[in-house]
This record gives sequence, C-alpha cells and structure tokens, in this order.
Amino acid sequence: MLDKDKENRRLREQDLYAWSKATELLLVDRRIQEIDRDAVGDELEKSAGVNDANPMREAVERLLTHLTIWNAGSQYHSPARRSEIESARFKINDTLSRSPSLAGLIELEWRSLYRRARFAAMLILGEKAALHEVLTSDLVLVTADEPEAETEALALMRLSLRITGLKLRVATNPDDETDDSDEDHYAWCRAQAAEARSRQFDELDPIGIAEEISSVGTSVRRAVIESLAGLLDKLRAWQARRCSLSLKIRIASDRARVRALLFKNPSLAAAPELMTEAHKFIVREGEWGVVARESMSLQSSRWTLAEVVDDASITERDSAFADARDAS
Repeated sequence: MLDKDKENRRLREQDLYAWSKATELLLVDRRIQEIDRDAVGDELEKSAGVNDANPMREAVERLLTHLTIWNAGSQYHSPARRSEIESARFKINDTLSRSPSLAGLIELEWRSLYRRARFAAMLILGEKAALHEVLTSDLVLVTADEPEAETEALALMRLSLRITGLKLRVATNPDDETDDSDEDHYAWCRAQAAEARSRQFDELDPIGIAEEISSVGTSVRRAVIESLAGLLDKLRAWQARRCSLSLKIRIASDRARVRALLFKNPSLAAAPELMTEAHKFIVREGEWGVVARESMSLQSSRWTLAEVVDDASITERDSAFADARDAS
C-alpha cells in the first residue's frame, strides 16, 4: 500500500489532470483505500476555499466598499453604485444558499473585511473623503423578506435604509445544521477532507468526492483550452497581417503559459481533441475579429499543437514577421 501511495503522489506531482482522472475512477469503483488520501483532502480544502469561501469574502468586501462610499454622501448615490450593491448582495445570497455555514466564517472576519473595504473606498474617493465611521457591531447578518412588488420610490427608500445601517441581507437559517453536500458544500468539503486525512473510510462519500476531484481535472483542462484558444486567436491575427510588436509580445506570453500548463499536465498534450476544442472556443470568445474568415479558420485548423507552441513556428518563419519588425 505504501508503494501505491507513492505512485499516486508521484502522478499528482507529474500530471495533475491524469491524477484527477485516475482518482475519480478509484472513487467511483469505491476503491477508497487506494487513493492518495492527503492529496484528496488538500483538493477538497482547496475546493471549499476557491468555490465558496473566497467568492463570499470578495462579495462581502465589494458590498462593504460600495456601502461605505454610498454613506459618504448623496453625491455618490448613483444608479451604477446601487447596481454594484445589489449585485454583491445577490452574490452573497447565492453563495450562502449553497454553503450556509459560511455565515459563521464571515462573521469572524467582519473587522478585517470592513477595514479592507474602507481602505478600498478611500482609494476610490481619495483620502480627504468624509467616510463615516461605522461600528463593527452594526455589521450584522440579517434576513429580510422582500415584497413581490413595490414602487420605485419605496425600493429606493428601502435600499437607503439598508445602506445606512450597513446590513447584509442573506438567505440563511442559523438553526439549520447539516453536513450534506447538497445543503452545505463548504462544510461538506471540509468534513470530507478531515475524514480522508484521518483514514475514516466509513465516513467518506466516494461518489461526492469523485465529483469534486473530477472538477479539478475539468478546471485544468479548461484552463489549457482557454489559453490555447487565446494563442490561436492571436496567431490567426498575425497570419491575417495584423502584425505588431505588442501582438508579438502577447503571443510569446500566451505560448509560455500554454507550455507551462502542458508541462504540468503532459497527458493533455496527447489528447487528440485539444486543438479542436480550442478552435471551438475561439468561435465563441475570439477577440481579434478574424475568426469569421473561412480561409483563416481552415489554415489554422491544420496547425499542430507542436507548431502552435513552438517559438520558431508560424510567426517567426512568416514573412509578415520581418515586416512587423521593420515597422517597429
């Protein structure tokens, strides 16, 4: 078993994508004793932070920043500011509906979050701005039932009252305690991570953990495809004679990122669908405006992954490079 542990740990270090797929299969087959338990615990903790705690912190800090600015004076009561406040509140409600236990975590961090929000407000308004001091005791989590319909004037009045009190409206029930992942993702991830590390196999949810580990591989794969698509998009622009020194620098930067991702996940480099998926992503997200040219799409579809990530390929050998270099 020790040899298996070393093998799993080595695979994770050498190829995170391949490790996630292998671990997912072990969990689905309920071969829990063969997984790298510490690594699974680390990934579950990371998932709890990246998908739940960090977005919650960011939303609360953003809300408090704009509330602080709003409290600085009526000249800051703009529709855009109101939109930012409501957007942040929606994010908080959405996150807490997924992980209600985060309410306790955020309450512990109120002082720190408020200090950071106040500093951010000062950077936006300037140090001379009259920012009203608000007692930390006023920063509380409360619930509020919204009427189905109301006039615009009443909505603005209600918003102003909420802003004055610096209150957060959150959809959470403090009496509802559960470890079920469907009810509280943050608490479930942390509990499963602790149980995995302590080798309490009977307490583990292998199918639920398999879904979390699968998302690790999905995230890595998506990062590679998005980075590769960005590189392909710029290479197309270069081939379309939209050459410039800045574009050349961006191509080099994208190439370095793609190479780094593939170095950490070499199994993805061998995936035959990688280039195809990257081309599909360009059609949806391309920023250089050359994707509509059929001839350009046909030409780039013939490029291999090796050519795309090679510094001496496509750009350097193309005559357009010399023109751009001379122009710069």
